[in-house]
Amino acid sequence: MAEALAPLRREGRIGDTVAMVSVADAFGIELANGMRPAMQRAGFRLTYDRTYPVGTQDMAPIMAEAARGNPEVFVACSYPPDTIAITEQARVSGFNPKVFFTGVGTAFPLFRQRFGANTEGVMGIGGVNGDSPRFRDYVRRHQAATGREPDRWASAITFASLEMLGQAIERVGRVDRAAVIRELGTGSFDTVIGAVKLENNLLTDLWVTGQWQDGEFYGVVPVNKEGARRAIVPKPAWRAAS
Repeated sequence: MAEALAPLRREGRIGDTVAMVSVADAFGIELANGMRPAMQRAGFRLTYDRTYPVGTQDMAPIMAEAARGNPEVFVACSYPPDTIAITEQARVSGFNPKVFFTGVGTAFPLFRQRFGANTEGVMGIGGVNGDSPRFRDYVRRHQAATGREPDRWASAITFASLEMLGQAIERVGRVDRAAVIRELGTGSFDTVIGAVKLENNLLTDLWVTGQWQDGEFYGVVPVNKEGARRAIVPKPAWRAAS
């Protein structure tokens, strides 16, 4: 995310100020600890940096303090309930920085259902190639099987892992766990998230930042990944709730 924002700062499209809040558990701490140096290396400076306890329901005081410095970028290393509360408080108070990033939950269909047109331009963890016919077909089949849409982060990756397992078993042609494991570690696979080849048994070619654009949570970082959308910056102003 920092690498994607740095060119915008150099071009003068956004300033160098960042306000960050993070949930006070391992997830929030680790994400914030990575975000601070990354932003600083990219030429940004933190005007606000605060943690909040797990289960915090009233985000008004924290968001008011974050907005006081009029930051160009706002980042929340948040869980789903926090993500909803933070976004709602920003909308109600009119806090509309040029970049608005929230954590887990931003990629959920629930987020779009809750905020409607106000999702436009909101960034978060995850993302998909929303224009991929393979992904669109997956969405249709997921809806048919479960009665609801998949999220735009982990669901397709989970399904892709099962596709990889199936293809590996078919290639080996027998029940041989060691051989299947070797195939998974060395082979290339055609999946719902595109071509996958593990590196040291890790899936490394992933979307790390997505943004709601026209009702879909498109991947925007890495910027050179197939299907990446250009980030909408500045984020559109919040609309009044209908």
